[in-house]
Amino acid sequence: MLKAFMSSIALVVIASTSVLAENTLVEVGENNGEIVYLDTESIKGGAFKLYQRNNNNMQETTFRFSCGDSSLAITKETLYASNGALLQVNKYGSEKARLVDLTQPSPGLTVMGKICHSQGARGW
Repeated sequence: MLKAFMSSIALVVIASTSVLAENTLVEVGENNGEIVYLDTESIKGGAFKLYQRNNNNMQETTFRFSCGDSSLAITKETLYASNGALLQVNKYGSEKARLVDLTQPSPGLTVMGKICHSQGARGW
């Protein structure tokens, strides 16, 4: 089942972004009982993307972070059908970005912590 799920993630990623190899997706935690994956190719300029199954669909969540400011925000949420078709996009500008509570454990916070730590950011 996990292999089929990973294959569906890879298909959605390929259909929705540039062509990515399956090994760019790394399991980083769980959210609402579903495994969450980081697209390692998406880590650029203070941003990254996480993927998670949402019913029979796939949700892509784009995060912007700042190690120095200790801030993490959701800037875009995209929902894809199991066949890769785009269903919905919610974009949040800098003023409307959905801030993530850094006092609560989450896959997004886990990823931010690992990136900040690997960059030698103070406090991480």
